[in-house]
Amino acid sequence: LGPANNHDLIGRVAVELSSLKVNTEYILTFQIFEETITSKRKPRGSITIRLRIEYHSQKEVVLSNLKLSTDFFVNMRKKKNYEVMQGVLQGKTDLTKYSQTTLLNYVDELCSYLHVQYYIQDAIVSLFLWRDQVSLPVFSRVRIPVHSAIAFYAATTLVENPFLFFPYFWFANAWLLLSIQNWRNGVPNPWLKTRTFSEIFIMFVLDKAINDSETIPSNYKMKESIDFEEKMQTRI
Repeated sequence: LGPANNHDLIGRVAVELSSLKVNTEYILTFQIFEETITSKRKPRGSITIRLRIEYHSQKEVVLSNLKLSTDFFVNMRKKKNYEVMQGVLQGKTDLTKYSQTTLLNYVDELCSYLHVQYYIQDAIVSLFLWRDQVSLPVFSRVRIPVHSAIAFYAATTLVENPFLFFPYFWFANAWLLLSIQNWRNGVPNPWLKTRTFSEIFIMFVLDKAINDSETIPSNYKMKESIDFEEKMQTRI
C-alpha cells in the first residue's frame, strides 16, 4: 500500500432539490463532511456550486412522485475506486456493515429527532389558545386561527355524531400535512419552505409553475433564520 494506491476522501454534501425554484440560477456554498448521520461530525471545508433546474413538463414532475424510486448499481473494477465511490455516496462509514459504530450512528440519528416534541408543544398551545395561524389571501398581515376553528367544529360534531370518526380520521391526516406545510412556509429560513398545495395543483392541471423564476438576494433572511435556529437550540 502507498499514496498511489489510495484516495483520501475530502468530504461530501447532499443537495436538497425539492425547495429550489425552476429556471432560477443558484450560487450555493455548502460545508462538506466525511460522515452522513454522525451528530459529532465536523466540517472539512466548503464547496461552491452553480445550479439551475429546468423541467420539460411540470405535470410530469408531480406524477414522478407517485412512482417507485429506481435502483442504480455502480460496479468498479478496482477496490480503491469502489471505496471512493462508496465514500461519495454514503460517507466514510459504511452504514451497511454490521458493527457497533453503525448501531451507534443510527441511535444518534433517532435521538436527533426527539426535538420534534417542541414543535408539537407549540402546535398544541397554538391550537387550544386560538393563536393566529393562517394569513388571509388578500390581507397577508392579518392572521386568523383557522386550525383552531376546524378542530372546534370537528370536536363538537364528532361528539354528537360518532359515525363521523372514520371520515374525520382521514381528514385529520390531510389536515396535518397541510398544517405542517403552512408552518414550514411561515418560518424565516427560505430553505425550509416547500411548495404549497395550490402550486402543486396548478402544476398538475395547467402544466406550469406559478413562479417560473425568482430573484433571491444574497444572504436572504440570514439574520432572521439564525435567530430562529438559536431560539430553537436554546429550547432543546
